[in-house]
Amino acid sequence: MIQEIIGMVAGAGTTLSFLPQVITVFRRQRQDLSLAMFGIHGSGLVCWIAYGWMKRDGILIGYNAVALVMVAAIIVRVAWTRRQAPLPTTTV
Repeated sequence: MIQEIIGMVAGAGTTLSFLPQVITVFRRQRQDLSLAMFGIHGSGLVCWIAYGWMKRDGILIGYNAVALVMVAAIIVRVAWTRRQAPLPTTTV
């Protein structure tokens, strides 16, 4: 029982840690975030979900799935913002 509680608290903490970043990205249209970092982190989350699936651990699957959705939202928003931004001009 104590293991499940510790796992739930850890999962909630690590998953919810992305929420402020998601809010910031959607409010301020940040372009200076590393898409590579979020892509690598998203790949890790997919592995955690697969591991949870093999272990039949709903808590592990659930928290990592929520985190993956938030990471995907950040990637899509930053990529969209970069695509909409005008290219910088250079002067000679």
